[in-house]
Amino acid sequence: MQLQAARIVLTGGTGTLGSELKSLLEERGSFIIAPTREEMDITNGHSVSDFFAKGRGRGCDMLIHCAAYTDVPNAQLPANHRKVINTNILGTGYLSSWAKHNHFKMVYISTDYVYEGTEGGYAITDVPRPFCFYGYSKLAGEAFIPSNGLVLRTSFLPRGYWGEDALTKVFTDVYTSKDWVDIIAEKIIDKLGDTGVYNVGTERKSLKDLAVQEYPEVEDLDLNILDFGFNYPKDSSMRVDT
Repeated sequence: MQLQAARIVLTGGTGTLGSELKSLLEERGSFIIAPTREEMDITNGHSVSDFFAKGRGRGCDMLIHCAAYTDVPNAQLPANHRKVINTNILGTGYLSSWAKHNHFKMVYISTDYVYEGTEGGYAITDVPRPFCFYGYSKLAGEAFIPSNGLVLRTSFLPRGYWGEDALTKVFTDVYTSKDWVDIIAEKIIDKLGDTGVYNVGTERKSLKDLAVQEYPEVEDLDLNILDFGFNYPKDSSMRVDT
């Protein structure tokens, strides 16, 4: 996609990934419309309709949907299931309807948690088997994306996630294709001209490999001593699409 002068609606624009994408896209000449929750509450169909009906998205080329309920352990709690459904499933459906109505492309940021997370090396042709409610909700959201849209299964962490004033321990023997958010954001932008479903990440690595990049003194943490309410993925690495 030619990003110069593109008009893009970006949900979740103040989040870790959304703010990174907004900055990078604006550097490339795109005009970004990043509504606050007060301007457009994606969990409310009337709010989404009002936003677009009032012309805020007029002339838009693309909608990048980053907003999501991403607190995985809390998403597992039955008391939060309605909130997760409203945000990750129904909210995606509301946005998709307006993307179709206004004939602009929809890009959906999904997750590597749609895969089982046991053996790694997952390809987009593998049958998704989410291991937690969050993963199920993001997979359900994928179903709303039209054939001319784009689904990106990915994972990322903010810089400074580990350190003296942040986390000081890391799980051992946990493997992933996630990387720092600035690296993943660049890869997402590189895929915006595509359609279909893609895995976005970097090479398979352990979480400790990431942690020591910023905090060499990080201590090992045994995964088995914690109860998350779900089977924490020991290997969610993917065959990434470059």
